[in-house]
Amino acid sequence: MKTCIQCGQTLFGRKDKKFCNDFCRNTYNNQLNKENVEVIRITNNRLKKNHKILKNLYDTEKSTVTYTELELLGFDLNLITSYEFNEGVISRKVYDYLLEQKDDKLLSLKQIS
Repeated sequence: MKTCIQCGQTLFGRKDKKFCNDFCRNTYNNQLNKENVEVIRITNNRLKKNHKILKNLYDTEKSTVTYTELELLGFDLNLITSYEFNEGVISRKVYDYLLEQKDDKLLSLKQIS
């Protein structure tokens, strides 16, 4: 007799059935993919934090910001949604906000649509 691979309950119905119900199937697959989902969740939370920092700065009408200010606010410069290097200017985007390098210490902050 075949049993559910999640809970061990006896299975009835189709011969190729692996789970007794949707709950067991979902639980099994969630556990199987837990590590991948955890990495994505952590990365998305860090991106949201970066976005919130830029939004707060922009809402206070701040058009320039230093690397030190960003660091003190907890901004992670290595975690952005896109990066461009054009004619010597480094641009970092976090969703709808753009940071353009003005010099070694200063970045301009813009909201893009």
